[in-house]
Parts: sequence; structure tokens; C-alpha cells
Amino acid sequence: MKGKRILSILMMVCMLLSLVPAISVSAAETVEWKYTVGVGISQIKDAECKKKNAITVKLKFTDNSEETKFLENTDSKNRPATATFKSTRAPWTLNGVELENSTKDSLWMYTIWIKVSRVGSSAASEYVLLHYPGTPNDFTSGKSIDQDDEGKPNYSVSFDAKR
Repeated sequence: MKGKRILSILMMVCMLLSLVPAISVSAAETVEWKYTVGVGISQIKDAECKKKNAITVKLKFTDNSEETKFLENTDSKNRPATATFKSTRAPWTLNGVELENSTKDSLWMYTIWIKVSRVGSSAASEYVLLHYPGTPNDFTSGKSIDQDDEGKPNYSVSFDAKR
């Protein structure tokens, strides 16, 4: 008798649960991500770019879309030059970054990195790229980007940001 009672209660709970509407995936909240692109400037003489809004940063995604901003703080070797993006594109769809110099004032890049965090989250940012155009332990190494001297006007890094 006790078994039949437990079974009937269990069946009733299952029937009631089937009446609860399920939340569809499309109704989920859109997640916004914060991408910070940083460029460590080489310590060689005149490595920094003194011109404002001279260096553009393009984030490239797997659907062939791009987001573009200007790199800020390119005039100082003492702090990284950065550009911050906010996007609903997920980090695992990011597959490249390109830096382009539109002037004749060179920028010597020692390192390029991208950190990603979820907007509104207390979790720390995660690196999805840490790239050295020069030698990792030599702060005076690197590559230049400019329109006339030793370097090319742009520098690209392709990668696969896995989930």
C-alpha cells in the first residue's frame, strides 16, 4: 500500500512538472564582453608614436566582421598603449587582431595582448592573446609599424581563441 502511494505521488509530481513552461534559449539575456587590446612599447630610442589617433586596432571575428578603435597612450614607453572594446561577440569567435599606422611616426611594439572579461562580472579578465613581435626577454626588441621607415604600415596576428 505504501509503495502505491509513493508511486502515485511521484506520478502526480511528474504531471505537474510537465505543466511548467520551459524558458527558451532565445529568451536568454544577451551577454556583453569587454576586450582590452594592449601594446607594450619597446624601450629603444624613439619607439613611441607621438601622433594622436595614428594607430588603429581592428579586432577580427570568425564571421568576417571587424571592430575598430584608435590605440591610446602611444606616446609613452612607461605604460602600455590600449584600446577597449565592448561587444556582444563571444571571445571564442575572435580570430585575429591588426594594428595599422596611418602616419610616418613609427611605433615599435614589444608585445601585443588581448584580455577579455564579461561586462558586469566580478571574475578577472582572461588573456586570449599574448604575442611578442620581438624577443620575449629583450625589452629593446620588437617590430615597428609606420608609413616610410623600416617597418610595414600594419601588423596582424591570427589565432584561435578556444572556448
